[in-house]
Amino acid sequence: MRLFFALVFDEPTLEALVEARRSFDVETGVVRWIDPSHLHLTLQFLGSVEESVLSAVTDAARGATSMSGSFELRLQGLGSFPAPREKGGGARVLWAGVSCCPPLQELFEQLGSELDRRGVDRDSRSLRPHVTLGRPARRSRKIRLHSPPDPEVSIATIVVRELRLIESVQSAAGLQYRVLERFPLGAP
Repeated sequence: MRLFFALVFDEPTLEALVEARRSFDVETGVVRWIDPSHLHLTLQFLGSVEESVLSAVTDAARGATSMSGSFELRLQGLGSFPAPREKGGGARVLWAGVSCCPPLQELFEQLGSELDRRGVDRDSRSLRPHVTLGRPARRSRKIRLHSPPDPEVSIATIVVRELRLIESVQSAAGLQYRVLERFPLGAP
């Protein structure tokens, strides 16, 4: 099972993200835009997980979310990885950013601690909160930006009330996301 923990968005927020991605100054056809139903903010990426570890994963999430109440999150700014003029000037990811949000960082750290405590492998990189909006249309190409994206554009403000455990499943129909469990913030 290929798993990750994420925050997902309501319809108005998805619409705002789709509208925001129109601000990227790129040639038509060079970007494969992420399907709006797949837009999310990854909090912890676990990768391949054996089914026998699933109960430890869900216990960790319950532990972390019980220590966190709901909080406000502001989606703000557009950018790319790598940033313009880095590594040859082409982007591999176009994203929407998140303004400074201490409760998000705390939830990330609590979840990481709970996963570590239970011996669950995870991506150990620090949190760089973003919503991936697009990738190159072809694997070998990079996206050339004609002008820098707006790092200050306000996209949406949401109230985060839950964390979701999501399985990524590759099928003949393409990539599918399946929510395995929802974890309300602040629930015992």
